[in-house]
Amino acid sequence: MTSLRIHTFGGFHVYRGQELITGYSTRKAERLFCYLILNHIRSHPREVLAEIFWEEQEPKNARHCLNTTLWRLQRVLGSHSATETCLLVERDQIRFNTENDYWLDAEEFEHKIRLAEGIKPSQMTEPQCRALEEAVQLYRGPFLDGYLDYWCLYERERFEQMLLKTLANLMVYHGTKGQYENGIAYGQRILSLDPLREEVHRSVMRYYQLAGRRAEALRQFKVCRRVLREELDIEPMAETTALYRRIRDRQWDAETEMGLMLHTNTLSSQTDSALARLNLALERFDEARGQLSLAVTALEKLLKHFPTAS
Repeated sequence: MTSLRIHTFGGFHVYRGQELITGYSTRKAERLFCYLILNHIRSHPREVLAEIFWEEQEPKNARHCLNTTLWRLQRVLGSHSATETCLLVERDQIRFNTENDYWLDAEEFEHKIRLAEGIKPSQMTEPQCRALEEAVQLYRGPFLDGYLDYWCLYERERFEQMLLKTLANLMVYHGTKGQYENGIAYGQRILSLDPLREEVHRSVMRYYQLAGRRAEALRQFKVCRRVLREELDIEPMAETTALYRRIRDRQWDAETEMGLMLHTNTLSSQTDSALARLNLALERFDEARGQLSLAVTALEKLLKHFPTAS
């Protein structure tokens, strides 16, 4: 049985068995626990954690605040287990205890998506499709919804972009299988998150038409036009308007339209490339921030050994 079940989509909730762990005493204690869980692949120097969570404090006070918060956090976690330790707290390093049996929704989300990574939607197998469908079911809301810390804002955006790409792949997959209602459902979920994706509006229009729901296809164009006008003060692209007219005037050729849709890359590879570059830059920034914090602390200790100039 999994000892810890950690949910990060839609908020932060940790269960031991069926029991929800609560009573973190402070919001910062909860955030610290969350940070250690999400960054469990490495240990964290106390100085770095103190700088991240108490950057407004002097180093000595920040270290004291960290120690107090850790003590409170361990009391809360200890009250939920007499035999297992969630955190490994050493003199200079702290980390989440990965030796415990745990399940993390964000890890599972990424694992399932990787099972179909690099495969065109039209070439996916049924098991790969099921893995992607299970992944999107895990996404119950924005990653760490309500957290405004810099260390989670990028991850929130990254996971949302992964979700959108996965939904788009599922939309196309079901369309190629003739499962138009499923394709419509996934398309509408994309639009509920990002209603400005005009290429998705076009796909939904095509699926409605292929499903024999011509009125809904025409209505979808009007939804697209309204959103673009309200949000961007622009009209739909010529491609979208032309599709609407073909459906309206009953000049529809299903084979041609499906070919056009499959030729269109629903989520540009440029987005993937930009996210990869951003991820690398953020990792380097995080490492540099930690090293700078350690260097400043070492310099302050060194200066204490020298008398102040009169």
